[in-house]
Amino acid sequence: MSHAPLIYGEIIVDRFANGVEVLGGCALNVAWHLHALGLNPLLVSAIGQDALGTNVKSKIQKWGLQTEFISEEPTHSTGAVDVAIEADGKISYRFQKQAAFDFIEVPEQLRVRSAQILYGGTFALRNRESRETFFRLRHSDCKVFIDVNFRPPFWTWNTLFRAIESADYVKMNEDELQMISANIGATSDLSLAAGVVRGKFNIGTLFVTLGDKGAFLITDQGVTAQATTRQSQNVVVDSVGAGDAFSAACIYWIIHGRSPVEFLEDACGFATQSCLYRGATTASVEFYAKAKTRWFNHQPSTY
Repeated sequence: MSHAPLIYGEIIVDRFANGVEVLGGCALNVAWHLHALGLNPLLVSAIGQDALGTNVKSKIQKWGLQTEFISEEPTHSTGAVDVAIEADGKISYRFQKQAAFDFIEVPEQLRVRSAQILYGGTFALRNRESRETFFRLRHSDCKVFIDVNFRPPFWTWNTLFRAIESADYVKMNEDELQMISANIGATSDLSLAAGVVRGKFNIGTLFVTLGDKGAFLITDQGVTAQATTRQSQNVVVDSVGAGDAFSAACIYWIIHGRSPVEFLEDACGFATQSCLYRGATTASVEFYAKAKTRWFNHQPSTY
């Protein structure tokens, strides 16, 4: 089985109010991080046949990511989103109603290709074409990592529940957990709600991120763990894509055979480090080198 993870979903350009544009989208962010950490992810997405798409593809290739499975959509534009960051650090997004990543097509050679893990974010499943393409990629010999992202009005309960059902790994934040818990009539207590949601949907390991408070997890064996975020004196720029950095660290260690309990603190630390840069991706080689040094030298994830 190939160790190259399949990373499925959106490529989006994040546009900030000050005019800065940064490559983004959950799938692109995760693949970007994994490549820089030394893996060879296969990014499965779509861009438009437009100037923005040409620029995006050039940057992706320059970073060294494979573009073999990034299709070019002739009738829809490359994804873009306006990002607003409030004074209190809260982030809001204004998305296009349709973009190229809503029409992802996968060639036959990828459908039959084995992989150790398949990653998919729920936002990329908002449109029928890309949604059904993703579910065709799911098969029994491939671990599945689902990243829950509520982006109103671009989601439905049916799609969400179909995505997380029997997934090996699911990541969501505390607000998303509370919403799911309320929908199924479960408790509002976070730890108890996590157990109920994990059990109801037969999830292998459920990760719940808590912003600057860290994260916790619960497994199908009843194992629980919590990690707090160690703060430093570095100035936080923004938290755009921090959850994707967390997911990337999880996938990295899953492929390297560590248990979620063992790598939870590293994932929290990596997500915190990502907040020191504008946007969700960075071309700083030093960023990734420092992370791996800490991980492999078993140093505390303090940034």
